[in-house]
Amino acid sequence: MIKNDMLDLDISVLVVLMLIWGLMFVLDKIFLKPVGNIVNTRDKKNKADIGRLEALAVGIEEKSRIVEEKLREARRENMKIKEELIAKGEEIRERLVAEAREKSKTIMKESMLTMDAEISAAEEKLGSEVQEFSRKINEIFV
Repeated sequence: MIKNDMLDLDISVLVVLMLIWGLMFVLDKIFLKPVGNIVNTRDKKNKADIGRLEALAVGIEEKSRIVEEKLREARRENMKIKEELIAKGEEIRERLVAEAREKSKTIMKESMLTMDAEISAAEEKLGSEVQEFSRKINEIFV
């Protein structure tokens, strides 16, 4: 009979299995559990950091929204004040123009009265001078 040594199960297989099982036990206790613990700890820390970052992002977005709203409100207020100042400036300009027109009308009336008085005085003076010249001409030719 032919004996196949490769398929023979003997005590060495049990020894190899015991060695593998012992090696797995030792590796699990010495290497795999500590590495797993480190990975788990790091994973928990990463999740906590991600949670904090998300909370910070939400807080930043909320504060940004508040700042943008205040900025819009300030711009609206600025435009309102600007429009009020423009309106007030227009009122002042209209009032000053009206006052200047009234003042110019008054000055013009006074000037016209003065000119009328001067014209009347000049007419009287010319009238008297015409009479004087007429008398002199009359004396010379008569």
